[in-house]
Amino acid sequence: MSPITLTSLPAEIRQKILSDTIGIKLGTNGLAVSSPAASVCRQLHADVKEIIPSWLPTASTSTIIQTPTGMDKLHFLDHVLKQRAESSNRSWPGFQTIEVQLYTRDAERVKKAPKSEGHVRNPLRATGGLDGAFNVPSTWARTFRRMPASIKHIVVDLTMPETQLQDIEACGPDGALIPHGRSQRYTRWQREYWRLALSTIADLVDEVQYGQHWAMHGRGATLPAVGERSYEMIGKLPEGQVEVVAMDVTRNHASSRIRVLCWEQCLIDYLKDVRVVTTRVMREKREKKNQRAKELKKLWIEQDRAGTKRWGEETEDAPASKRAKM
Repeated sequence: MSPITLTSLPAEIRQKILSDTIGIKLGTNGLAVSSPAASVCRQLHADVKEIIPSWLPTASTSTIIQTPTGMDKLHFLDHVLKQRAESSNRSWPGFQTIEVQLYTRDAERVKKAPKSEGHVRNPLRATGGLDGAFNVPSTWARTFRRMPASIKHIVVDLTMPETQLQDIEACGPDGALIPHGRSQRYTRWQREYWRLALSTIADLVDEVQYGQHWAMHGRGATLPAVGERSYEMIGKLPEGQVEVVAMDVTRNHASSRIRVLCWEQCLIDYLKDVRVVTTRVMREKREKKNQRAKELKKLWIEQDRAGTKRWGEETEDAPASKRAKM
């Protein structure tokens, strides 16, 4: 007896199984409803093609938004699917869970500033008059306010795309995009980027969870909440950037905002390695300071003893009349 495979099953059962493999992506390439099974063979490709026109998402369907404009496409798709459910006498509550990739996938590659520019601007900042970092635009906030009311859980993905990480590294030590004439380890642009990006992310998570809008430069007035939502953070701070963020936390003139962000609930796992490095650096600084204090104390005692001894020797050598004056 030949083994049972997916392709040997009756079409109705096969298509029911395949319907659970369909996912949605909204962003750089428009709206894509597809299944990885469609690329396995012609039969499964035909099955998926037949399923999609009548398919409705389930609570476990992967729905990924890659850019702020993807939310508009989600609204359109939500409307189409509700009409589909109504016309076929089926019940569909709307999208329940979505995944948002906050490092937007439509960010332009960072370019070196022209030599003609008198002031070299940090290329990791947003351009075109927008707030936020080059790949975490503040326009996400308006997007979240337009989120379908049916959504109750948001997965916030903070996985950095490889090309964007390359651009960030190019703006750091020995990078191709740093200003000319920097002989020391140049991390200023990277530190400014993470200060801005992490602050923007924390504000956006407030928007995700509560439907509240905070001013990007200092907390401002909040808009009416649309109902609390649960959220989940996934992704990890790139390993090569841990020291950069930690440096900004431990510097004497570091902003209080970056220090607070290390303990923000939404970033508690994302910045875990930063807190480890920060604790180590601060401990080393304290030990170095204590060691320096001990050395100075020892030097002071030695100098004091040497001065006392010198004073005693001078007293013994002085004439009796001079010693009397002493």
